[in-house]
Amino acid sequence: ILILNPSASTRIALFILTVICFQTASHAQTLSTVQNGSAQWVGNDRLAPWATNKGDDCYQITPGQPGQSGAVWYNHPIDFSNSFTISYQAFFGVGFIDGADGMALVFKRDNSNVLGSTGEGIGYGGISPSMIFEFDTYWNSGKGDPLAEPNEDHVAFNWMGNPNHNATASALGGPASNFYRSVPNLEDNSFHEVKVVWESGPNLLKLYLDCELQLSIQGDFKQVAFGGDSSVYFGFVGSTGNQFNAQLVCFNSVSFVEGLDIPDTTICEGATVTSINALTPSGTSYSWSPTTGVSNPNISNPTFTPTTTTTYTVSISDVCGDVTTEDVTITVNPIVDPSFDPINAICEGDILDPLPTTSNEGITGSWSPALDNTITTIYTFTPDAGQCADTAT
Repeated sequence: ILILNPSASTRIALFILTVICFQTASHAQTLSTVQNGSAQWVGNDRLAPWATNKGDDCYQITPGQPGQSGAVWYNHPIDFSNSFTISYQAFFGVGFIDGADGMALVFKRDNSNVLGSTGEGIGYGGISPSMIFEFDTYWNSGKGDPLAEPNEDHVAFNWMGNPNHNATASALGGPASNFYRSVPNLEDNSFHEVKVVWESGPNLLKLYLDCELQLSIQGDFKQVAFGGDSSVYFGFVGSTGNQFNAQLVCFNSVSFVEGLDIPDTTICEGATVTSINALTPSGTSYSWSPTTGVSNPNISNPTFTPTTTTTYTVSISDVCGDVTTEDVTITVNPIVDPSFDPINAICEGDILDPLPTTSNEGITGSWSPALDNTITTIYTFTPDAGQCADTAT
């Protein structure tokens, strides 16, 4: 019996639309890190009871337990020849009377995963060469410690891993009061806005807390502190002692990295993207453009349905009135109809060679049902996952 393939004009075709899209989760993660001691990533869904909707760049530096210390170091170098801004939120705990000890933002010369002395050292003591912005929530003076400091919460600029404000003043010139400032209670069960700005032209390093300028330090830090090194690294440290607080940091943005690192996404034509989220801890409003294919251009995580490859820009306003912009490109690939060369007819019971598993267009996949050399059969080709292609017969 001669089994014949139908002609092109009478071939039975069964096309089932199977859109296979591939995309990655696109949350606003800023930088890669290493952790030391008690520090750990907590992410947006693990922050309770302190906060929600803070994004994925959140780290607990210390838990609310005595004798803890932690560090989070970022694997991206900074060149002090260029201006930059680091923006984040900090949570210093709830222990107003008996809380301790505080946290610090540290610039150091290499990317080693280190942790300094604790207590009044706040996790940075002994790390040198370094520059530190300290957020001290515990009064060590009068406790047998030689460190001159105000008896209330304060911020300070310290030098070379030395928490003694007088030592910093001696090294950099001027009274110690030029390098620290008392601030309202930080252990208030709230996140506080922190922004560090380096202006390379006038060599100014500025610290803003809750949208107000607290300290402005001038110096050629690249040369004086780091010997001209173009690769300086930064991170957060903190500690507790007999007194303690849960202490966390959550990133907004870092200007020397390409924005929030919202990864570009690739989809198949007709697919929908729901995984892009530009959420930042301090964001108060969001505006996406263009608005074509955007379900709601005024939220951090709209649904996107572009019909062609599109680059979207989101403008983010924060609680201090500053605006940052980030871009994400959604690449839209067309759906391919796989085609195959005709298979010669066979006689019943003759050898039926395996069907090709790669189409003429390079689409890979598999066939069903199992081959049968006794009866004329329509076989369906199903593309492998991760390809924009229909099924074919």
